Amino acid sequence: MSNKFDGRRARGARTRSRIIKSYLALLRAHESPPTNMQLADMAKCALRTLYFQFPTSAQLCEAAVGYVRDSETPFTSVSGKLVRRILNYSRWCAESWEEWLPLQLLVAQPTKASMMIRSELERQHRLKSIMLTSALRPELSAIPQPRRDAMLLMIETSTSLDSWARLRRTHGLSMRSGAKIFSQTTMSIVSFELRGLSSGKNPSRRGAKESLILASSTHASPTLGGADVDTFAR
Repeated sequence: MSNKFDGRRARGARTRSRIIKSYLALLRAHESPPTNMQLADMAKCALRTLYFQFPTSAQLCEAAVGYVRDSETPFTSVSGKLVRRILNYSRWCAESWEEWLPLQLLVAQPTKASMMIRSELERQHRLKSIMLTSALRPELSAIPQPRRDAMLLMIETSTSLDSWARLRRTHGLSMRSGAKIFSQTTMSIVSFELRGLSSGKNPSRRGAKESLILASSTHASPTLGGADVDTFAR
């Protein structure tokens, strides 16, 4: 009896996962919530099974949010040269937003599910902010306030989910091209601040300034300091 129960539970878990993946895929493809018939057809399950697993659309949406959140890869590349840190952050950020992109479509709907998604996306933006600060910690230590906060705000805005949606949906860019724009934009903003340091406008931080400029020489190059911006996709 136990083996039979375990088998049914495992099949149920696989069906549930298949429904969630199908839901996200249909959202991505059609940019609107799928009908139950479309969802059951793609998930290869009966409508009765779909209703059994997810009695309401809000429950399905909540499960999809949990699935995307649990599938994310943590950002750990907070060391190395500035160019590499920015490339790694941009790739991680782009890959993360790509997974959240289908659910963003539901935010505008006046439903309980949309409120839950909005709350989760706000949490995701806070997480990106923390990771960005970690990735740029050596540079931030040499940039005085309030310029430091202004720089972070510009980068966060330029690499937000809304920005990613415009790159992917409005302009039709590939993930590779979108992530490249993320990295180039971030590098341009950081380079602007480092050039401000090199001009001697902040003499009290001269020691940190000189070490940063030496470590990120040629940082103003459009190829991100001589590094191929497409190497993140390899």
